[in-house]
Amino acid sequence: KLASLSTTIGFDGIIDAAHDIVEGKIRGRVVVDM
Repeated sequence: KLASLSTTIGFDGIIDAAHDIVEGKIRGRVVVDM
């Protein structure tokens, strides 16, 4: 699946998606901590 996604979205798209996921996890943890 990862190979097909990399060809469809592109490497930059994967990096952007990864950043969004990381930010989402960080935001989720912050909300839980608060």
